[in-house]
Amino acid sequence: MLANIINAVPRGYEVAKRMTFDTQMLLLFKLLGGVLLLSQMRKLFLGTLSRNGSPLDQLSEATSVALQTQESRVALAAVAITIMLLLRRRLSRRAPIGAPPPENTLTILPPERIREAAAVAAAAFAEPTRSNAWVAVCGTDASLASRHALLRYIFERNFQLRLRTRCNRALFREGRLVCCFMFVTPEVANVSLWEMLRVGLAAMPLYFGWGTVRRLLAIKNSTEDQFEAARVAHGLLGKPVCMLERMVVHPADQGRGIGTQALRQVLAEADAAGWPMLLGTNEERNVVFYERVGFEVVHRKEETVDGYSFLTFTMLRRPAAVAAEMKKAR
Repeated sequence: MLANIINAVPRGYEVAKRMTFDTQMLLLFKLLGGVLLLSQMRKLFLGTLSRNGSPLDQLSEATSVALQTQESRVALAAVAITIMLLLRRRLSRRAPIGAPPPENTLTILPPERIREAAAVAAAAFAEPTRSNAWVAVCGTDASLASRHALLRYIFERNFQLRLRTRCNRALFREGRLVCCFMFVTPEVANVSLWEMLRVGLAAMPLYFGWGTVRRLLAIKNSTEDQFEAARVAHGLLGKPVCMLERMVVHPADQGRGIGTQALRQVLAEADAAGWPMLLGTNEERNVVFYERVGFEVVHRKEETVDGYSFLTFTMLRRPAAVAAEMKKAR
């Protein structure tokens, strides 16, 4: 039997090497979860915990008590750190550099330029003079350097989440990224919990604290509620709608028509497919810009998070043909 086990090790290693990263991570979750479950079951059946009540009650009590023990806390911390290190190692691998992106033409954001895109987005949203949801996520007492670090972390993972669906768009001039955003079409599925874990968002509390996560989730839920209300109010519930997310122009290149040029292609795509487009923004100067390309404000709300207040504007752009018909009807 021992010989069979020894011979199985190299075969198992070869099988593991052929697995995708997602499969390896899922297997790791199962193994670690199984070890923790067996540990708690051992405590239960060895009589270290109370045996009153039904087996289901006993198991519930065992889990509750076990999580309060030092041994379980150490085990859970070890699981979190292991997953964090593996994900960090995965994300730190440089993507192979392909052909240079086309100049002055909207293109799919190359994987090796994701960090650059995250840095541009962070620079645009972390300015101390800006009043937006991202300042609220960072916390009003955060330094400029802390804001940049947190926003780069979030945006890099946002772009990673949309990498496979080719939603990330970018515009380059002289080899430098000057504009980027996400154009999320209706057929793109919502991001799953597993995908968020895969790109490393699970480690966010370890780096930036639970307060940051709490503020981020509160704003995310509020934004989703406003989008849902806009869909209902304008008869779009259950219909295909595309989204414009994280649009930024490099601070050094703003006011030069770059944003309008970058949007022209995706607006044409949406018009050709007959898709309405939704977006959210926090600044009135952005509202003016989006109104120029056909968006209108359909919902306005003042949000307050941990004492910090900011405005949110939900904007809708109807397909060109529908907008023309509505204009004639007026």
